[in-house]
Amino acid sequence: MSIEDIFDFAAGAVTGALGDEVTWKPGTASEATIKGVYGRGFDRVQSGNIRLSSNRPELMVRASDLDSDPVEGDELEVRGITFEVVTPKLDVENVSWTLVLKRSS
Repeated sequence: MSIEDIFDFAAGAVTGALGDEVTWKPGTASEATIKGVYGRGFDRVQSGNIRLSSNRPELMVRASDLDSDPVEGDELEVRGITFEVVTPKLDVENVSWTLVLKRSS
């Protein structure tokens, strides 16, 4: 078993146990229902004495659950909210995507 197989197995266990149902609406493929782990990532920025923080929605999905690679502008729905993919980030083992999201208008 390769390291990629082990990471894919682990990602499947995490999305299976902690994941939400996601309606995936890519621009290049058919709509699909997948599982993904939704969260509100936390960013903190400090410049001199000024500190800013914000939450940003993110979704982690298994690469093997997607018919095509996610790209900026793809849409998805999770927890009744429609989001647009702002930044797709593939992990170093090419097993899972972390999608930085923004609410779709």
